[in-house]
Amino acid sequence: MKKISKRGSVEVFITTDLCDSLISALDSFIVADSRNKYAVYAQKIKDKILKYGRCFMNGDEENVAVYFYENEAALLIKLFAIYVNATESTD
Repeated sequence: MKKISKRGSVEVFITTDLCDSLISALDSFIVADSRNKYAVYAQKIKDKILKYGRCFMNGDEENVAVYFYENEAALLIKLFAIYVNATESTD
């Protein structure tokens, strides 16, 4: 994942496989309890990725680029940290 700060936004480049994994992780929040504040955040981030994510080729690898506002990027990091902690706790 590559992040470049530019005018209060963060441009994120990820492979399509990683993007699919990210959507799956966000879905786990949404399915668990759609009224929970983290599920609401996850839904907003997921919607943004699906609506504004742009696919492009980088050599022979397909990637996705998405611009996030700084607060959205911070939420994404927080959600990911919670997800990783929860999945590690179940192992």
